[in-house]
Amino acid sequence: MKKLASSGTIPGLTKLINQYFYSENYTISEDLKICNPVKEINDKYLIKQTKNKYTFYQKLNIMKTLAEFVKELKENGFKVYTSDKKDKYAWIHFVKDDKIGYCQIGYFGHYSFETVHKPCKEAGTGFSVYDETNEPTIQKANECLVIAPGWAINRKKYGANVRDNKIIKYKNWDDYISLPINQILKEKQV
Repeated sequence: MKKLASSGTIPGLTKLINQYFYSENYTISEDLKICNPVKEINDKYLIKQTKNKYTFYQKLNIMKTLAEFVKELKENGFKVYTSDKKDKYAWIHFVKDDKIGYCQIGYFGHYSFETVHKPCKEAGTGFSVYDETNEPTIQKANECLVIAPGWAINRKKYGANVRDNKIIKYKNWDDYISLPINQILKEKQV
């Protein structure tokens, strides 16, 4: 288990849990279960009480580090880029067949995967493919190489933009780093 937060009171811990999830919807029941009307999360998280302290944990088996995932990506034909220090990665871009994806590890140890496309007012610079996943995999990386994930294509707001070709993928890595904001990644292959 990984300790995420603790407090001397249930209201204090509730506030910390809501900060962790960027939400205001989480509550703690009398039996110390985490409640949210949208999804069940007690299979991933746990609250324990010791004396006058309540602690919020993430249930983990052995989780891959992002550095281990970088090695796995490279073994599967991906090129990987970051500006972070060696083996202390917090985020990476990965490229295969000239298609670009993105992965980052959150403050509390969960991974997020996203597509990468040229900036547009309709859909920013990428779509979330996986958020709050505990295990980075090659399959999840491959799913980031599409123009848009299924959930975005099926949404009225984004689907029309995909069909009208307003969401445009970069031609390749050189096209991506040609933007001034992305120059930090030039020659930063891992």
